[in-house]
Amino acid sequence: MCEFLKHIHTGVDQHTYDWGRVVGTWAVATYTVLAGYDLFQGHSFNPAAYGAGLAAIIAAVGANLLMKKDTEPKP
Repeated sequence: MCEFLKHIHTGVDQHTYDWGRVVGTWAVATYTVLAGYDLFQGHSFNPAAYGAGLAAIIAAVGANLLMKKDTEPKP
């Protein structure tokens, strides 16, 4: 599990941690936990709204990675 987390949080060289990836993972996890908490409070779940919000977060992380691809440390 630790190796998996290292791979998704580091850049191309697999040694330098990328804050964009770390914050993106944190945002997805927080969004999911808050959706679960909302369900726990007795509110209804709207899969379309959840999917749209999650897609927006993933698109933002993807745009971040695309904008900084030229500054990635070389392996």
